[in-house]
Amino acid sequence: MNKKNQLITYISNFVPELGFLTDQQDKFIPITHPSAEIAAQRLLNHEEGEYLSGYIKITYEDKVILSEKEWTGELLETWSDLSYIVSDGASEEKYHIELLDNPDKLYLVRKENGYFFEINKLALNENPEVIQSSVVPASELLEAIFSGYQEFIKFCTEKNLPFSEESLLHSSIESLKDLENKKA
Repeated sequence: MNKKNQLITYISNFVPELGFLTDQQDKFIPITHPSAEIAAQRLLNHEEGEYLSGYIKITYEDKVILSEKEWTGELLETWSDLSYIVSDGASEEKYHIELLDNPDKLYLVRKENGYFFEINKLALNENPEVIQSSVVPASELLEAIFSGYQEFIKFCTEKNLPFSEESLLHSSIESLKDLENKKA
């Protein structure tokens, strides 16, 4: 994927008990933002090193597929599910992608030579709303997931973020190494 087609990780910059975590007045900030490291450190300190919340913005052909509405209470868990799709070579018909603490359900579903994202919105007293993205060619999607995952894990490790031993960071680092070795 190119600039028109990408995955960008955003870190939560707001905790109800603490307010905004940086001088930025945005609820989420991209990991490329100068204040992202501060937000991540404060968030992890608040969560005892276990959970880093945020969302993964996915765009395809300049159209936003996933946005902050598809936030997750644990980015490592969501990225783990996405990286599994790359590791698996996108061989399955349907993948569940965990959005921890978000009532909506996210799936990646095969169609022809690609995949589309399916969001099942929880609606009280109604049938759930189902939203489907356009189909993304599998090869482009896998490359974008790999690149986004690399960028996120690099952010977590190079910034020495205070993840606990119980977090998914260590297994995520190993998963990334395995993916990089497969690509080599």
